[in-house]
Amino acid sequence: MSDAAYSLMFLNAIAGFATRLSVDGLAIYTMRYDYPAFGSWELVAGRRLSRVRMVWNGKTGQLRTYAAHVEGAADAPRWQLMSEKDFSKRRSEHAEIFAAAYTAVRQHSDV
Repeated sequence: MSDAAYSLMFLNAIAGFATRLSVDGLAIYTMRYDYPAFGSWELVAGRRLSRVRMVWNGKTGQLRTYAAHVEGAADAPRWQLMSEKDFSKRRSEHAEIFAAAYTAVRQHSDV
């Protein structure tokens, strides 16, 4: 698959993920995508005071979930590791990874 096709596939997957979150009143607050790093990405989603940080390591096939309650806009979140999901044993598509991310964000955002 070409770089262009892969990046477009990722962006379509993140758009679908954001759409699913918005139905539940959840938002994506920050996002970073690094194609040269095996398609790794990191995002923060959830509610204004209840955030979930998802970290996908494309090289190792690990999806880590962190959660934090934010007291106020000036306060930095204190992330707590909630779960790690290993996708390294099989080839996983964006849809499967984002489905796991969606479940984690819902679970840890007080939905």
